Amino acid sequence: MPLLIFAVLAFFFYGFVGKNQILPFIVVVWATGFVPALLTGIVLAYFKIKTLTSDDYFKTFWIGFEVTFVCWLIINIKSTFYKLNECLVSGILLVIFSHLVFALIGGISSAILAKFILPKS
Repeated sequence: MPLLIFAVLAFFFYGFVGKNQILPFIVVVWATGFVPALLTGIVLAYFKIKTLTSDDYFKTFWIGFEVTFVCWLIINIKSTFYKLNECLVSGILLVIFSHLVFALIGGISSAILAKFILPKS
C-alpha cells in the first residue's frame, strides 16, 4: 500500500518537477521523510520510552520535534544561509518558520505513532 501511495504521489508531482528531475525528487522526498523518522525511532528505542501516561506522549512529541528540527536544519543548511543573506529579518523569520513547521509535523507524527507502536507497559 505505501508503494502505491508513493507511485501516485510521484505521478502527481511529475507535472511539477519535470521528466529529468523526477528520480532525484523521489530520492530527496524519501530521504527527507525517512531519515528523521528512522532517527526518531532509534532515539525512542534507546531511551526505552513506554506510553503509560500522557506525559510519555509529550516526551515522544518533543523527541520527534527535536530530531526532525535538527534533520531539517542539516538537510537545508545551504538554503538556510542563502535566505539569511537575502534579507536578514525576513530571512530569519522564514527559516525559523519553515523549520518549526516541519519539526511540528515530525513531533505530531511521532506522538501518533507512539500510540500504536510503543509498548504500553
